[in-house]
Amino acid sequence: MIAKRIVYNELYNDLKRHEITILLGARQVGKTFLLKEIEKSLKTEGKKTVYYNLEIPNDLLKFKGSEKAIFETLTTTADVILLDEFHYLKNASHLFKAVFDSGAKVKIHTAYRNISKSARFAAGALVADAQVLRRGE
Repeated sequence: MIAKRIVYNELYNDLKRHEITILLGARQVGKTFLLKEIEKSLKTEGKKTVYYNLEIPNDLLKFKGSEKAIFETLTTTADVILLDEFHYLKNASHLFKAVFDSGAKVKIHTAYRNISKSARFAAGALVADAQVLRRGE
């Protein structure tokens, strides 16, 4: 639980940063738990926050439109978007780059398991053992 608290604190502190944050980890290590805890905290603070789990069909459907429609969802839906299992999102690295480059005032935390070396490169630099990647540093 101490490790989860350390990563939670890092994710929470990252909310002030513009980068898109990717939380990595094996199955069942608590990625979804951490995203939901962040969501709870932010909603308590009155922040406009939305959580999508792309393994849930209804959530995934919201990301099946055109890239323009997905970009709009990512940049106008909330102040903070928590996107679980983002590997189901077609052209994720392209969309994340577009969101970052647009200067949109949105923070995106994502989670993914079993990430490949090429996906790490596309996402950004790996930060120590916390398994948090940031796009845009």
